[in-house]
Amino acid sequence: MPHRPVRLRLALQLGSFVLLLAGAGGGCDGHNPTLATDPPGDTTSAPVDTVPETPPDTTQPPDTVGTPPDTTTPPDTTGTPPDSSGTNPPGTPPTHVGLAIGEAQQPVTTWAAGDVATVYTAQPESLLARLEQARRLNLRVYVSLSGSAPYLRDANGFNITIWKQRVDRFRRLNFQSYIDDGTIAGHFLLDEADDKSNWNGKIVPVQLVEQMAAYSKSIWPTMPAIIRAFPDYLATYSGTYDHLDGVRVQYHARFGDLDKFIKTNMQLSNQLGLIMIGGLNTSRGGGPESGMLAGGPDAPHPQYYMNAAQIKAWGKRFLSEPGLCGFILWQYEPAYLARPDIAAAIKELEQQARGLPNKACRK
Repeated sequence: MPHRPVRLRLALQLGSFVLLLAGAGGGCDGHNPTLATDPPGDTTSAPVDTVPETPPDTTQPPDTVGTPPDTTTPPDTTGTPPDSSGTNPPGTPPTHVGLAIGEAQQPVTTWAAGDVATVYTAQPESLLARLEQARRLNLRVYVSLSGSAPYLRDANGFNITIWKQRVDRFRRLNFQSYIDDGTIAGHFLLDEADDKSNWNGKIVPVQLVEQMAAYSKSIWPTMPAIIRAFPDYLATYSGTYDHLDGVRVQYHARFGDLDKFIKTNMQLSNQLGLIMIGGLNTSRGGGPESGMLAGGPDAPHPQYYMNAAQIKAWGKRFLSEPGLCGFILWQYEPAYLARPDIAAAIKELEQQARGLPNKACRK
């Protein structure tokens, strides 16, 4: 099968995953939510950005993890828009239709008119050019400004001082207009805060989530602040989420009944005053019943792609949930996404999403 660029035509938000390929994050779903029958230990792959326990040198950290540097256009810090063949002229607000769905880790070289959303791990040198490109393509962007776990931890686990330093790299850039017109759909603060395998054996202290959201809002007051974690983890916070807007959850077959998974997470999100973004771990979350083995021969455990029937059934159920503000597939794998059956299933989800009300991930 020839490899060709995959055009994400739904708000596949995509990770990391992003597709939205999210998340600027991983996707192993290492935290076991308490909402369903207690599932077995995580048998999926480690997050795509997992590295050995020794953290990297954080004095001059690279800007991305798990994806190559963005070198497709020269650095642009002035806001001058790149040459684009998109459909929207400069300065035209996006005319977003329906619920934003995207794929995590989608390369910028595959962004195209007709795509709906994506997750983008930003770099200061090219963020403004990328946002203008997205605006012209009528594309929503969920941005990660800090990068992923290996760049945010020390020997003691997550380090919020490092996280703030990473976010501060973007202070000098003026991208408020992209927040105002909806090109930026939200700021992904952190990925899998509740998965201790990412943080040297410790989960991120839950009170730091609201602190991160408050820090982001102190710089960009109107940019939605979103965390990837399960609501039962967030519910352990003794305070109120005055600055955090949304929570992103991702389904894996091992979590059991999907209807229960969605309803329990949505109910708890609502109780916490948070908007929910849904998603599927299409690359590793199908379970043995999918019949589509993923991962190489050296994988520690069998891993399975979601098949087309699972994507359609599970995705449509997610998209039918009232109050959902986005939907992300993890992760961008061109050969898998180019399969006719998988592409057709995703197309059906896109069509459903376009018929839904346009909803911001903001309280």
